Amino acid sequence: MTLRVVNNAEDRSKRNQWWERIWRAKADYELLIQETALSSEQVSAFRYYMKQHYGIEMELIDGMVTSNYFIIDEKKYTIFLLKYGS
Repeated sequence: MTLRVVNNAEDRSKRNQWWERIWRAKADYELLIQETALSSEQVSAFRYYMKQHYGIEMELIDGMVTSNYFIIDEKKYTIFLLKYGS
């Protein structure tokens, strides 16, 4: 597993790219389930979706997604970067 941690010392643009990609993926996910509001159960479902489709294990703290994540499948993660990268 690869741990990808973005902390305050790193470049802000990398963190912004991460969040932009996550929001794009979330929009696709919402279209898939035809709902717009995410409850705590849906956040867990979105986390599972990201793990299964894009090989990313996202960290949650108090039910909220953070900037920390693990890459568990490099091939799927590459698809994520190609699809949602700028």
